[in-house]
Amino acid sequence: MQSVQSTSFCLRKQCLCLTFLLLHLLGQVAATQRCPPQCPGRCPATPPTCAPGVRAVLDGCS
Repeated sequence: MQSVQSTSFCLRKQCLCLTFLLLHLLGQVAATQRCPPQCPGRCPATPPTCAPGVRAVLDGCS
C-alpha cells in the first residue's frame, strides 16, 4: 500500500515539474516573439497609442 502511495506522489511531483518547465519555456518563447525581427535593437517599453491625425480624445491620449 505504501509503495502505491509513494509512486503516486512521485508521479504527481513529476507532473508538476514538467508543467512548470513547459510554462517556463512557453513564457520564454512568447517573450522572444513580442519584438519583431525588424525592430531596431529593442522594442519600446510602451507602444505609442496616439495615431497621427486623430484627435487625442479618441485614443485616450492627453
